[in-house]
Amino acid sequence: MKNITATFKLILKGLNINLPEN
Repeated sequence: MKNITATFKLILKGLNINLPEN
């Protein structure tokens, strides 16, 4: 389960980089 959480966090981090912060 920890691996899934880490992957999910990486996805969110990637989206945060790609999407402009409002």
